[in-house]
Amino acid sequence: MGIVPAVRATELVIKKAKSTGLTIVGVKRLGHVGMLAYYTKKIAEEKLIGFACANCPPRVAPWGGAGRVFGTNLFSIGLPAGNRNPIIIDMATSATAAFKIRLALKQGKKLPPGIALDKDGKPTTDPKEAVKGVLLPFGGHKGYAIALLVEILSSAFIGGLRSSETIDHASTQGGFLVAAVNPTLFRGYDEYVQDLEEIISEVKGCKRMEGVSEVLLPGEIEDRTYGTRLREGIPIDPETLKSLEEVGKRLGVPFPSRIA
Repeated sequence: MGIVPAVRATELVIKKAKSTGLTIVGVKRLGHVGMLAYYTKKIAEEKLIGFACANCPPRVAPWGGAGRVFGTNLFSIGLPAGNRNPIIIDMATSATAAFKIRLALKQGKKLPPGIALDKDGKPTTDPKEAVKGVLLPFGGHKGYAIALLVEILSSAFIGGLRSSETIDHASTQGGFLVAAVNPTLFRGYDEYVQDLEEIISEVKGCKRMEGVSEVLLPGEIEDRTYGTRLREGIPIDPETLKSLEEVGKRLGVPFPSRIA
């Protein structure tokens, strides 16, 4: 259960960073840790800057390659923001999350161009062919460079498994690295927040692109969606809903009634 040691590691960096200013903890040979934003948000809520990354089973080619070398190699950063919700950056270094390929397959939808190759190394928008092939890094060579960074931090740096050594399963992870930095290393926390507010004001108050009603901060749309889901429930596609109902029936677990 990767979440258990990942939470413990996060609690440890929070405790130590408050006294030392900066702490890094690595965890290797663990199971899947879930959403990295969970950990960096916990750190940011303690008025610390958080960072987390993890590699996973190989599905992504390096830029210019057509073989599975990297996992989707995720990373997240959490920034405390005074009275605001923390600013949370959370992303995979692949052009899309692996589960979205299978979701498109279930829904009978095509993929956007430029995110996957088939087994012969040719670009494809067919999710069936993409499952047999490889994902591409986001942003071409730039995403590849960050994927490589995450790979090194999650394996060579802490002694964890490389993506290529990680068993290909939904519950596996290679390595997990989490860090916390106290922003008071350089100045008072109130000074940090004051300057951060000025940056946020500039970002949200800048001239907008045509057709854009608001400039959003990283994580802001997820915060709003979280509130909506709490009120209205979580939408599930018919295929996933059917499979969940079948599992519940097989295990004798009553299925919750639908909200809408």
